[in-house]
Amino acid sequence: MKTTKKKFFLMILFAGLVSVVVCMMAVSSILRTDQIISDEETKVVILKEHTVIPSRSSSKKENDAANKYYFEEKIYSHEKIKIKYPQIHDLADEQFQKEVNQMISEFVLQKAGELSFKTEYSLEYQVTEQTNEMISILWKGIMNSPEAMYPNGILYTLTLDLNENKILSLRDLEDLDEVTDSLIECADLPMYDMNGERISKDWQSEIEAYLSEYKHKKLLEELKQFDLSVDKEYEPAGYSYFENGKLHICISVPHALGDYIDIVPDRVKNIVIKNS
Repeated sequence: MKTTKKKFFLMILFAGLVSVVVCMMAVSSILRTDQIISDEETKVVILKEHTVIPSRSSSKKENDAANKYYFEEKIYSHEKIKIKYPQIHDLADEQFQKEVNQMISEFVLQKAGELSFKTEYSLEYQVTEQTNEMISILWKGIMNSPEAMYPNGILYTLTLDLNENKILSLRDLEDLDEVTDSLIECADLPMYDMNGERISKDWQSEIEAYLSEYKHKKLLEELKQFDLSVDKEYEPAGYSYFENGKLHICISVPHALGDYIDIVPDRVKNIVIKNS
């Protein structure tokens, strides 16, 4: 009987030891897993060390009940870099909305990733066209790098065709030839600086002289390389956007002439977008 009790006690003791060993192995495994997660999180912080701050949301357009979509403003902030950008909500085509928001986010991260931590970079946006057919977004800002002699104006645009659910570029216009001629023969066209102010007469004369040196074919080919490309097949030569139904073309010019000049080729009437 004593022998049986002794064996029973030894069995319980052995089972207890096994349980302790199993628990210790489990704890060790958990600790190692936590360490791996911690290391991965640290890597993410190092690779993407920035703050994205959810900010205000625009109200839905009150004067157009058919406009269901709205914009949520976000801010990328890191070191001396500050970029404001929108995310679009409630578009009819959810897949297109996802693609556009992803493109905007990637564009912001790409621009931030290209900058030195010593570079001052500030970029703000404005929704210049918001209808049931089209959205146009204009970014303007300043970049001042340690190597630069002076700050440079920066500008980007993005236009969406909500009928075809695609991102538009200037080459999608049917009358791009006419736009080209209008820019070369640009006397008295409305022209604005990067602050949105109408440029002076003398300044405009210099811009007109600069554009008049272009040949039609050369300028046409440049205009076909305008605007952000979904497939990123080219570096944009300039940008375009719409405001109140009018086409605006932002020509890159030497810094002495203002970095970018915003021109409204208003001789071109009834802008038509090519069908897919």
